[in-house]
Amino acid sequence: MISRMIRPDEKGRCDELFSIAFDIPMTREAYEHRKEIRDSCLRYASFLDDDSTMISKFVLNPYTMTYEGAPSLMFGVGGVSTLPAYRHMGGIRGCFEVALPEMYRSGAAFSMLYPFSHAFYRKFGYELGLTCAEWTVRLQSIPRLAKTGSCTLLDPDHTMEVDVLSLCHLFENRFNGMVISRDAGWVRKTNPYTDRQYTYLFRGPNGLPWALAAFTPMTGPEQASRWLNCTRLIFTSPQSLMDVLQFFSGYASDYACVRFRLPESVPLSGILPEFSLNSVEVRHAETAMVRAINAAYILEHMRAYHDGQFTLELHDDLIPENNGLFSVTLCPGGTNHVTRLKDGKPDLQTDIQTFSRLAIRRNGMEQAPWLPGMHLMHDAPALRSLFYASPGYITESF
Repeated sequence: MISRMIRPDEKGRCDELFSIAFDIPMTREAYEHRKEIRDSCLRYASFLDDDSTMISKFVLNPYTMTYEGAPSLMFGVGGVSTLPAYRHMGGIRGCFEVALPEMYRSGAAFSMLYPFSHAFYRKFGYELGLTCAEWTVRLQSIPRLAKTGSCTLLDPDHTMEVDVLSLCHLFENRFNGMVISRDAGWVRKTNPYTDRQYTYLFRGPNGLPWALAAFTPMTGPEQASRWLNCTRLIFTSPQSLMDVLQFFSGYASDYACVRFRLPESVPLSGILPEFSLNSVEVRHAETAMVRAINAAYILEHMRAYHDGQFTLELHDDLIPENNGLFSVTLCPGGTNHVTRLKDGKPDLQTDIQTFSRLAIRRNGMEQAPWLPGMHLMHDAPALRSLFYASPGYITESF
């Protein structure tokens, strides 16, 4: 079997393989649309020994994501597919064996993907990373308060692209893992009169943008089965989020509830006074798995609470540069100093999967007993100063 990055003339076959593997009809219009959005992607594929019969493939989408308040390169893995007749032959493994070291050489800090199986992608170093809270709130339970701002429906004549982009950046810079928007071109395609998706831009008392909500009314045969499905929700403060909920409460005479996603770190119970009698339901959901690509870079840029020093032994089957013993000297408010040691005794041993959990700040040292890939040799105080949980979120699909 041969695994490699595919040539430009093989891009069409790559898309056709995805369509065949998942039994998706590929019309000419669908192919042209896929080609338009995928032209900037890197494609990897596995072939039989003839180097002609393509059996597996995926694409890498380069993104700039927020990490510790600064931009970092991340590759999103998408379009993973293998022809049914060639499954369980290691085709996707071959792609990862080639692609992961190339991600490292490209300067990426992380890679992410949306899995069909957590166990499958753990074999390549990916681990549970980002989560979200899916809320269902009965509109009648939202308290009626005085309005603090205003809102405007976006349509082809009122896109407000500059305001929307600035608002997106304010939201994206708050959470590790958020993809930073290159533009807000999607608002130019917003047409509530034809697609029945309504996007409102909210402004605070000072007239500045402070929230955005896009939603679609969903209807069923009974009143209780009519709800608002909010597919995009951006906010800058508890007051701005409450302003959006106040807006939704105006639909209470026609719809039963509104459904939306929030970062798990947002304590919605703090601004909603009524949680009894099924007024609110919340479901916690996994979103993207994450993989650390450049461990040294991540250790340098993780924010530390206090100064200190520790040694970390890391094991990575697929990226050799991540293997070894690292000495980490913490620098609160600056860049940590990381050096590679030839020998010594580590304070902490971990595999790349568990390190990825720590790096994206899903878990901290207080959860160490629950992380099987971690072995604490010496509980150095500096470990708790660097490895702690903090908010992460992602809304981009790839």
